[in-house]
Amino acid sequence: MQITLRVVLHFLLLFYVHSVDGHSIGAILDYGSRLGREEKVAMEIAIGDIKNLTNEGLVLLPRDSNGDPLLAASAAMTLINEHHAKALVGLGTWQEASFVAEIGRRAQVPVLSFTSTCPPAAPLRWPFLVPIAHSQVFQVKAIAAIIRSWYWRKVSIVYEDIEYTATTIIPYLADALGDANIDSRVALSSYDSSFIQELDMLRSRPFRVFIVHTSIELATRLFAEANKMGMMSDGYVWITTDAITSKLDLVNSSVIDSMQGVLGVKNYVKPSAQINDFRISFQKRYHSEYPEEEKREPQLSALTAYDAVRAIARAINQKSRSGGHQKIQNHTLSGPLSVAISEDGWSLLDGIKQTNFTGLSGEFFFQEGDFSPSTTFQIVNLVGKSYRELGFWLSDCGFSKSSERKEGNETSMKILGQVYWPGGPWSVPKGWVSLTNEQPLRVAVPARAVFPEFVRVKNVKNETSAEGFSIDVFKEILKRLPYSLPYEFHPFNCSYDSFLEQNQMQNYDILVGDTSISSGRYHYVEFSQPYTASGLVMVVLMKSDLTDKAWIFLKPFCGSMWALTAIVSIYNGMVVWMIERSYNMEFQGSFWNQSAALLWLSFTTLLSPGEKLHSNLSRLAMLVWLFVALVLTSNYTAILSSMLTARRLEPSLVHVDALKSSNAVVGCNNGSVVGKYLEEVLGFQHKNIKKINSGEEYYQALKTGHIKAAFLRIPYANLLVSKYCSELISTGQIFHVGGLGFVFPKGSPLLSDFSESILDIFESGKLEKLENAMHANYSCSNVGVDATEVDRLSPTSFWGLFLLTVGVSTVVLVLYGLFSHKNELKWHEDLKEEQKTNAMELLSAATNHKQNTQIHPIQIHPIEK
Repeated sequence: MQITLRVVLHFLLLFYVHSVDGHSIGAILDYGSRLGREEKVAMEIAIGDIKNLTNEGLVLLPRDSNGDPLLAASAAMTLINEHHAKALVGLGTWQEASFVAEIGRRAQVPVLSFTSTCPPAAPLRWPFLVPIAHSQVFQVKAIAAIIRSWYWRKVSIVYEDIEYTATTIIPYLADALGDANIDSRVALSSYDSSFIQELDMLRSRPFRVFIVHTSIELATRLFAEANKMGMMSDGYVWITTDAITSKLDLVNSSVIDSMQGVLGVKNYVKPSAQINDFRISFQKRYHSEYPEEEKREPQLSALTAYDAVRAIARAINQKSRSGGHQKIQNHTLSGPLSVAISEDGWSLLDGIKQTNFTGLSGEFFFQEGDFSPSTTFQIVNLVGKSYRELGFWLSDCGFSKSSERKEGNETSMKILGQVYWPGGPWSVPKGWVSLTNEQPLRVAVPARAVFPEFVRVKNVKNETSAEGFSIDVFKEILKRLPYSLPYEFHPFNCSYDSFLEQNQMQNYDILVGDTSISSGRYHYVEFSQPYTASGLVMVVLMKSDLTDKAWIFLKPFCGSMWALTAIVSIYNGMVVWMIERSYNMEFQGSFWNQSAALLWLSFTTLLSPGEKLHSNLSRLAMLVWLFVALVLTSNYTAILSSMLTARRLEPSLVHVDALKSSNAVVGCNNGSVVGKYLEEVLGFQHKNIKKINSGEEYYQALKTGHIKAAFLRIPYANLLVSKYCSELISTGQIFHVGGLGFVFPKGSPLLSDFSESILDIFESGKLEKLENAMHANYSCSNVGVDATEVDRLSPTSFWGLFLLTVGVSTVVLVLYGLFSHKNELKWHEDLKEEQKTNAMELLSAATNHKQNTQIHPIQIHPIEK
């Protein structure tokens, strides 16, 4: 009887519970944390707002898990079996979510979790698990953009040693940063209160940029220990992910004190009137329930909790409108872990994932089953008692001072303004320390160089300094680095090969000098981008070339240029001759006389106006032609002068084959890889290769004939020819060998920065100015490789001038033809009129003469004897 009564009471209780809270939502939260309490208050406010708007009988059933996964699982079974909860919300940690997700799978009840560290494959195993925290994946792009902004090459990742962490954000961080740029990955246990060993290992590494992704509780202990060990000082960089940064408002001032200078990335929610109304209601209700706690702004998880309740209510309401009805769960599983299976769980799950609205936390929707990603992150900097809001990183716009999207792409965080770095300095940390654990950079320089113009060591008052072209390039690079880099010079006396093969670079950070880049040396060290032209040329003694001086006057112009000049001259002369021949009797006469006059007029005008001109048209044509002739003669004179100088400076021997066949001795730098190249590649005998120790020795050896040619890299050849330009010349083909570069030990963090700066110096033209400054001390600063041949002039350089003079002459000729034709007609008419008048005058004169004439007799007088 008692058993029967108990069963009846049980079914009556189930019916009562179902009738009262048939639309119940279970909330499993950690009341022991501020976040859990905020989430509880936010969901209660959501239930009240929904009832006021829709008058629906939605009931919230909150339960305290105290952060314990077992308590969370027990609460989930109670809510499903006894209260027929339609959905479960909360579960801020993955440990809790994974336990409850299994119960939700069996009961077919949606489980909405606030955890941001859900493994990507979790929804496949637990289809009713619905993570509604913004994915951590997208913030890694913001973190990578911060790293690139300050040119940090190597970083270390510090994360909590939990299974899901290694499969969530860490692989995405490695992909965004590049595996080659990750120095180390350090997993910290949340159960170990001491991190001395792990932090000491990080401190012993040369790289000082750390990305921290842990819970806020673990991060609190981590930074406190790091502060004690001096790792929050000058030179260190700490960047925290949203898992820590978004919860900084919940920690006390002592935690902030230990995190001074930390950069943080956090999800950003744009302020709105809806959020402002919620904030007022939230603070009023939260303070009434927890009056002992200080007033603070609601966290993002509280806003998400409010939106989660709204999403569930929308899904239930949509299902009710579509004709669905509430069904009682049936116990189909027996045993201690039996749960009631919801018959409408699948439809409710689909309704939740089809929800799309703008909530307090932003856009609330699902894309291909995943919750809407956050695309705007706020960059903060911990300073003083709180943090400074530096700006934002937007997924499609880069860095910005405003959260509004605009055109353009700011890839550098520098636009956000000054950052307060750990230790208090305002200068940007370089992200690493010297490999020798000394503050100044240890710079190795050769004490003796073949060409001291590249590097020269000085010792003044027991202080070592260096100067020269290579040193100037090194200092120019330091100016362009985004961080300060103090240094000190350390000279060495052996050759480059000996220095590198003895692995001496382990004691230095960089070798600055005229070091040749070669494949063999890569076994020991690494090289920067070459800062000089690459190539090997031959320098030889010059001889005077007098073989073709008789015809050198023809060389400034090419054949077509001479022909075109002659044709245009004759044409212009003909135009002037045709116009002037009616005024000048010398232009008339026989055919041969006129031909001679035409040619004389054509070519004398190249040097002077020639004959006096009477017509304005001929004067115009001659004026333009004299201008063209002036340009042509001045260029001819300049080119001829250059050729008379350059042609005198011809090499005495220009072919490698001729050198080898004659067993000529050639020279190269002592301790250089060029000797090996001459022997193995060009085929010179070892006995015919002489090692030279200085530029002066090269000059004397060539002048005295001890060597017939010197094989030098292009910068050396240019320098040597600049010093002895009257006697030496570089000639022949360029052999492809490496240029000069700076040397670094294997794995040096400086290598990428230096190579990038060298390219910048090349592109800005600064390197060319440094080279010119090095050559300016000598008389022939512009002499380079194969500078013996001057370009000859062709019609392509003067077609505009020729077209101008031919055009003007043609126009003048046409005008002359028109005017001369009209003048000739008028002349004929005047001539006829004049002849007629003359005839009348003659006739009248004859008549008058006849009338006035008298006949006198002829008297004959005798001649006396």
